[in-house]
This record gives sequence, structure tokens and C-alpha cells, in this order.
Amino acid sequence: MTKLNKKFLALLLAVMMVMSLTACGDKAPTEEVAESPVVESAAPEAADAEAPADAEAEAPADADAEAPADTKEETPADAEAVKNLTITVVHGDGTKKEIAVSTEAENLRAALEPEGIIAGDESELGLFVKTVDGETADDSKQQWWCVTKDGVMTETGVDGVMIADGESYEFTLTTGW
Repeated sequence: MTKLNKKFLALLLAVMMVMSLTACGDKAPTEEVAESPVVESAAPEAADAEAPADAEAEAPADADAEAPADTKEETPADAEAVKNLTITVVHGDGTKKEIAVSTEAENLRAALEPEGIIAGDESELGLFVKTVDGETADDSKQQWWCVTKDGVMTETGVDGVMIADGESYEFTLTTGW
């Protein structure tokens, strides 16, 4: 019976570890993010291709009006793309730090990694977050970073968390698998 219990507990622990790794990353959204800039850059080119035709038709009427029209078109597109996030980091000693982030990124990783807020190891599931705000989780102490949105743990890793303006996320250094 003892041997069976040990095997069952080992299997249960392995399943829990796989589930926690799954919560820390998802490869598929990373590919979408990589494709997004291509789509975005293609759209302005298409708009630029249309703009000269319109500009040629309007140029004789008023050549100066063309420049402000281009500026007006870019401003709303840029304003829609910017997302303001609030990131709260709960460190191992219990202290909290709130970080404001403004980004045009589509997912949480793309918003935070370039700013140096998060770092980690790349896996087949995406980024496994090991360091947040300069504090690194210690595997020997079974520490890991729990990511929550509105108090609920995210179901994917930072690669799979799509972001929107005004959202708040919390990274909490957690001990114990």
C-alpha cells in the first residue's frame, strides 16, 4: 500500500507541475504576435497606395490640405493602439510595487519583456517567467510567479494573455507547487 501511495503522489505531483507550466506559457499566441506587425505594416502600405491616388485628385485644389489629413489619419490609429496597464508586483518579502505601462503590444509578454519588467526561460509553451521587477524565483524553494488579472489566475502564460487598455495584472512570488 505504501508503494502504491508513493506512485500515486508522484503522478499527482507530475500532473500539477505540468499544469503550472501550462499556465505559464502558450506558444500559439506568440506566432500571432509575430504576424501582427506584418499585417499592421501591410495596412499602412495599402493606405499609402490609396492615398497618392486621392492626393493626386485633390492636389490641384489644395496641396497644403494633404499634410494635415495624413496627420489626422495617423493620430486616431495611434491612439487606439496604445494600451495603459497597471502591473502590481508582490515581492517575496510582501512589499508591493505598482508599475504603469503604456504599450502598443498585443499580449502581456510583448508589453513587459522589452521594458525589463519580466524575464525568464523560453520553452515550447512560451516564456516561463522567472524574474519580475528584478526578483528571481528560487526553484530550490519551490518559488514561482503567479499571474492574476482582477484577482483570478490567468489560464495561460504571459504569451497567451491578450491585453486591453485599462487592465490591471498582478505578479505574486508564490512558494510551493
